[in-house]
Amino acid sequence: MCASLREWLAAEGRAALARMPREERATSALQDRLATLLQDHGKLDEAGVLYREALEASRATLGDRHPDTLISISNMGKLLHHQGKLDEAGGLYREALEAMRATLGDRHPGTLASICNLGLLLHDQGKLDQAGVLYREALEAMRATLGDRHPGTLASICNLGLLLHDQGKLDQAGVLYREALEAMRATLGDRHPHTLKSIANLGSLLQDQGKLDQAGVLYREALEAMRATLGDRHPDTLSSIGNLGSLLQDHGKLDEAGVLYREALEAMRATLGDRHPHTLKSIANLGSLLQDQGKLDQAGVLYREALEAMRATLGDRHPDTLLSIAYLGRLLHDQGRLGEAETLLLEAHDGCAATLAEGQRTRLRSQAWLADVRRAQGRIESARALVDARVLSTARAALGPTVDTTLMLEAVHARLECAAGGGLSPLQAALERMRTVLGPEHPETRRCAVALSQEEEAARSLHVGHHLMRWTA
Repeated sequence: MCASLREWLAAEGRAALARMPREERATSALQDRLATLLQDHGKLDEAGVLYREALEASRATLGDRHPDTLISISNMGKLLHHQGKLDEAGGLYREALEAMRATLGDRHPGTLASICNLGLLLHDQGKLDQAGVLYREALEAMRATLGDRHPGTLASICNLGLLLHDQGKLDQAGVLYREALEAMRATLGDRHPHTLKSIANLGSLLQDQGKLDQAGVLYREALEAMRATLGDRHPDTLSSIGNLGSLLQDHGKLDEAGVLYREALEAMRATLGDRHPHTLKSIANLGSLLQDQGKLDQAGVLYREALEAMRATLGDRHPDTLLSIAYLGRLLHDQGRLGEAETLLLEAHDGCAATLAEGQRTRLRSQAWLADVRRAQGRIESARALVDARVLSTARAALGPTVDTTLMLEAVHARLECAAGGGLSPLQAALERMRTVLGPEHPETRRCAVALSQEEEAARSLHVGHHLMRWTA
């Protein structure tokens, strides 16, 4: 749906609601539809006003446990979840789920959807084990009541696959992704939107396994089909463009990646608006690419645009905001602005520690980048306290040993060991492992290579200095 049509529909919806008596408006299906439209358009505050009004009216007229009230509670929870107000969203999700279990039963479709909502929230909070309990409950019940090939069951299989993927259990995730994809191809067809999302999921897994060529085949299949069936500017198409851009970035094909990132961003600005969460992620992606190209000032402009909007729309503690804070901090580090970098990375680190589980990717990244800044400041012991053997063990267990975040942590740890007098061999080994797993052109591989060169140069300088001092004496 284009932006102009979306805006026209929103205007017509507002006008129709304004003509209704207040007592009818609050319980009207139109109000919920308009709120959903505004939410999809990134106008979260305006959608929130409508959702709250509908929820208050439902509680007052129908009671707290009426099915329509429970739907309204869930809608409000989803909006708060979208805004990054995870604790508030969790309260509503739990209220809805408890009431649905009591009134509809554990295996009612509405109850199962509510279980999935709460699972998704816990997933976003990095509470992966708790999320897994809910995902497995929902999947077991859906297999039993709906069958193995029902769309709801297949969506639940994908949710569990995504969780295992984030836990670094890539082989197990692959089994579920392939089960879901095979069933979707057979029941929905090769070009159904759900099938195409499933293709993209499997592509993402293969990318994380370092199987970039295989991932590329799937990403291109999904993108070609989405362009043909959904159009060039559908949100799923734009997400798929971003996926392929990310793959090309990992291949070191930065110019090609840039073409795709810019296409996706331009279309998102036009269709979703400048402050939609998907647009903001796309802005940050392009910033990351420019940083990898060494265009640090241009990257900084985009990072700041994304971060300012995320703070305003999602809040300071949303996972996307925290990651954006961390990326800007790393950029400032690359610019040599270590004090400013530390301030931002400490904010990201503390925010992640308060809201996300230890093994969550954003938390680990912010921790690693903060440690690297303190290393550059000469605060070696403080840095080593942030990235020690226990943190490495957590990353390997939570994300898996071959994921780029884990390998980056290993490289930071190795460089800290160098700084503490442990020699170059740990960093040399980390670089070789990155070259093998991620490829020589992956951005993290190239950063590690630069780090090793810097440490080698420092070691040579120290060696020459010692000789000069001895000769002078």
